[in-house]
Amino acid sequence: MKQNDKRSAGMHVGSASIIMIFAVLCLTVFSTLSFVTANQERELAEKSALAMQQYYAADWQCEEQYEQIYQKLRAGIAVEQLQQELDVQVTKQESLYYITYAADIDETQQLQVRLAVSQDGSIHTAQWKAVAVQQQDYDDTLAVWDGE
Repeated sequence: MKQNDKRSAGMHVGSASIIMIFAVLCLTVFSTLSFVTANQERELAEKSALAMQQYYAADWQCEEQYEQIYQKLRAGIAVEQLQQELDVQVTKQESLYYITYAADIDETQQLQVRLAVSQDGSIHTAQWKAVAVQQQDYDDTLAVWDGE
């Protein structure tokens, strides 16, 4: 009977060791995955913060340009003369003048602004949006094996 007791005691110790090894292995894998995920989230947050900083820097440039346009119009300068004095494009459509300018956000985007100036001198924002500077060429071909 003593030999029977020793076998059962050995079996329980071995199974507990296997469970412990499995638990440590699982914890190691999960901690590694958590670390990798946290690192990727940090990198994403840094990229997002940089994109926001770049956008708001371009927005500030456009706001300064808007203030210059506003001050020059209030000083009595004609809308057509703004094109020579400032880096803007002026076009006339019907009874409105449109003033267009842009500021670079990064190498792929810019913030484009279009202001509408009426005959009485009031300014309305017609467009204030980020646009892509260059069109992306996407490869939409599908490589299919033709049997040869």
